[in-house]
Amino acid sequence: MRKLDDILSFSSSLDDPKHSNEVRGVLIKKEDNVTLPSGRTLFRRTKSGENTMLIGVTQLLAEFLTGKRTNKIQVLTLDEDLKTTITPTSSIVKNELNYCGVMLCNGGADGAVVKAVNRYAPGFTAATRIPWRMVKKASDDPNTLYQNYAGRSVEGNDVKYYLKKLKKIDWVNRTVDGEQKLTDRPENSLTGSVAVETVIQTEFNITLQDMAEYYKSIGENVRRKFSTICLFIGNTVNVHLNGSTYTDHRNLLVANQLNIEEEYLKQNKEAEYEYNVHFR
Repeated sequence: MRKLDDILSFSSSLDDPKHSNEVRGVLIKKEDNVTLPSGRTLFRRTKSGENTMLIGVTQLLAEFLTGKRTNKIQVLTLDEDLKTTITPTSSIVKNELNYCGVMLCNGGADGAVVKAVNRYAPGFTAATRIPWRMVKKASDDPNTLYQNYAGRSVEGNDVKYYLKKLKKIDWVNRTVDGEQKLTDRPENSLTGSVAVETVIQTEFNITLQDMAEYYKSIGENVRRKFSTICLFIGNTVNVHLNGSTYTDHRNLLVANQLNIEEEYLKQNKEAEYEYNVHFR
């Protein structure tokens, strides 16, 4: 298991973790575990990157906590970037912005040299974003593809799905060591300087089909690569295609971005990930 951390400290003047405040994004790749001859399993952990929560979302937190919108700035969303090609919506299901999907991109590293995340940037460009699925119009099957993907865009004769829907999303209050979930009135069950946190837990996977059509279209048939992982928030909408209605998302804003060393997946390789966001 390889663990990739990205950390944004937003207020701390103390070295004691019990008193520091931070938002800590942790990506865990659920493979690469090593079993020793004794039968014990070791998990490889590599820390990489920093600055996860982008300015577009931190200003939403400030707006929520203050009730003031006067200082809000415009930040590019994915649907604005795809405004001429993204599938039109037929209705809004839910206005609230929630974690809803993941996009993979290139450009986060030059080989093993990881680039710093620019928190003022949208997290992607037209040149760096990678479609999870890319099919010809005649082969597009939204009834199947919309089960796992979103961000549908029709570009020329190609239909691209830029978001992978999350397999899991949940949150929990717990002690930092992960040993104890908090209950009502935690001051009655905890003593001393016990460090606690709120953790948003998400999961997504990469299947054999993911990114394969895109890389085949540019002549890369052996391996798929990426170096940026973008976790999006968005509202929930309906789109109407060929007489059927499907769920998609709009106002798509990168909430968390993690740059890593270029990750390569061979044609026969799948991967499972957890992306957890820790508030301490």
